[in-house]
Amino acid sequence: LQEQVAQTGYERYRAELAGQLEELLLRRTEQQARLRYFETTALPQAAVITRLSTIAYKAGETGYSEYLLNLERARRLRLDYLDALLQHNQAVIELEYLLGRQ
Repeated sequence: LQEQVAQTGYERYRAELAGQLEELLLRRTEQQARLRYFETTALPQAAVITRLSTIAYKAGETGYSEYLLNLERARRLRLDYLDALLQHNQAVIELEYLLGRQ
């Protein structure tokens, strides 16, 4: 009876680990896609927004408030990228911990 209880506990533990592994692999894949988006689209857009807004402001084509709004939009894109990078790194660390890597 004790052997059966131990076997059942072991199987339950293995199932939990398999579920955690699957969840972490999915999360890492999602975060990698998110990082690719930021690196290929959002960060270049942030650079363009900053550059064009600065040029337009210096040329007198836009006011100070519009200039600041554009800079805030670019800053938000960069912050969102850093958040995505953090989430990705956390998923990788959890995955490596679960797999016993150091």
